[in-house]
Amino acid sequence: MKKKRTIIVVIAIVICITIGSLIFISQKNKKSNKKVEKQIKIKKEIIVPVMSELLKVDDYFDKLENSKSAKIIYYLDDSEVEFKEKYQEVGKYKVVINFNGKNYTTTLKVVDTEAPVVEVKELEITKDSEYNAKDFIVSCSDNNEKECLISFKEETAYKDVGTYDITIVAKDESGNATEKQTKLIIKDKTQKDSKNNNKEKNTKNNVKFVKRESEVSEKQSDFKYGIKAVVKTTKTYDLYSDGSKKNEKTTTKTTYDKSGYNASTSDLKDEASQVYASNISLINGVLNYTNSYRDEVGVEKLDLDSDLSIAATIRSMEMAYSGKFSHTRPNGTSCFTIFNERGISSSNMGENIAMGQRSAESVSTSWRNSLGHYENMIDANFKKIGIGVFKFDGSFYWTQIFSN
Repeated sequence: MKKKRTIIVVIAIVICITIGSLIFISQKNKKSNKKVEKQIKIKKEIIVPVMSELLKVDDYFDKLENSKSAKIIYYLDDSEVEFKEKYQEVGKYKVVINFNGKNYTTTLKVVDTEAPVVEVKELEITKDSEYNAKDFIVSCSDNNEKECLISFKEETAYKDVGTYDITIVAKDESGNATEKQTKLIIKDKTQKDSKNNNKEKNTKNNVKFVKRESEVSEKQSDFKYGIKAVVKTTKTYDLYSDGSKKNEKTTTKTTYDKSGYNASTSDLKDEASQVYASNISLINGVLNYTNSYRDEVGVEKLDLDSDLSIAATIRSMEMAYSGKFSHTRPNGTSCFTIFNERGISSSNMGENIAMGQRSAESVSTSWRNSLGHYENMIDANFKKIGIGVFKFDGSFYWTQIFSN
């Protein structure tokens, strides 16, 4: 009887242990599932520059795997918006991402912080002739690919003969403005001009417009580092039946043949030192943004290193001068060969590059919104940073170099 009772007790204990084990496993799996859910965390807000390329699903999350099936939907004022290749309109968008049957929501701000690039000319008129701000413009382009808003900084109507300083303001739709100084030259009408004008009036009915003609010429010259400068001059005018030409305009555009680029690191170092010094304001701006990102994740700030910065400037310059935007250098070697060539020792190295952005905020935001670049910026193994920026042929080239 006692033996039978003992067997019953043992069986009961086994059953209790088994049930307890099952409960423990179940709770552990639940915790594990909750942990997986916490890993799928969408970023609260993302800021991108207008006309930048569309973000991928992964860019919206701190960590996400198998995101190919996810779908992104944009809304502006509760209306669905479709972007094709770029974010072409400034605004604050609601972003809904459907992943594994669940919707994740965040905010996307498309901002424009870059002012238009404008080229002006001097304007020469005769007394009593009318003029407006657009008459001083040779060209104006903006990153949003829309028409610039042109105006005078001061609305002063000049009428007397003389030469006047004029400030032209070019704005985009976001209010970013560029100011350019030029001159207005007002000349008196000569007696000869008066006679010619009378003659033109008398023959006006007999002279007819024939066609609009253009004459194009090119001149090539050595620039530097094996690069050729190509100056294209275009002369346009209206041709009339009496052989006269009116409304003559001459424009010039300089481009560069970069195919012969042959500069070495030592060839560029002196210019790079000057470029670095002249761009220290932009460089400090990028440094501040980068360190603010590191603060957000509790990582120690980076120290700006002048040797690394000159190396980074050389990288920006060689990309600009060669026309080869890549982590592979123009001579075919890795970007990290710049360390040895500049006598810099480091066991950990990283590089970020960018092209086109025209402000420290814009380029820093672009890097932040790209996973690989952002990982370099917040990597705790890096202690020093070099930053280089160089503008050539209308474009900005940016480089960050990281080391320990």
